[in-house]
Amino acid sequence: MSSGFGAMGAVFGVIFVLVTLFIVAVFVIMVVALVKRGRAVREEGLDPLTGDIQLAGQLHRSQLMAPATAQRPVPERLAEVDELLRTGAITAQEHEAQRARILADL
Repeated sequence: MSSGFGAMGAVFGVIFVLVTLFIVAVFVIMVVALVKRGRAVREEGLDPLTGDIQLAGQLHRSQLMAPATAQRPVPERLAEVDELLRTGAITAQEHEAQRARILADL
């Protein structure tokens, strides 16, 4: 029995299948990305749901944010900058800028 739409119905069917496959593929990619991010965050010892807040708190408590009058020894400050980079609290560019600032204070 013919639906009465002819070629138009076939084109619609193909487009419908392609759009459906695209949506499913995007959903699968999103789920895979979330799972991988969750594993990476847990491997760093952070809670996957609050890792960003934990990192912000660690940076806030950092002595790098303290006034210049409360300076600690240079090796200690450099070690802290390295730790912040390792945990992901700062980027590589921020790490280099902080190291340069610490070394310039010598």
